[in-house]
Amino acid sequence: MTKCCATCAWYEDFQGVCFNGDSPYCADFTEPNQRCREWERKEADHDKHPSDPL
Repeated sequence: MTKCCATCAWYEDFQGVCFNGDSPYCADFTEPNQRCREWERKEADHDKHPSDPL
């Protein structure tokens, strides 16, 4: 897996914004292929809410 914004748990896909408070790019628009040292793995079900149907 490539460690870039598109695969980071803190990357918001729709607008392309970083929400990782530890990242120097927090609250910035970033490119999906951009990288930083604060990358964290995005889990497969990261966008599911507990009330969502299975």
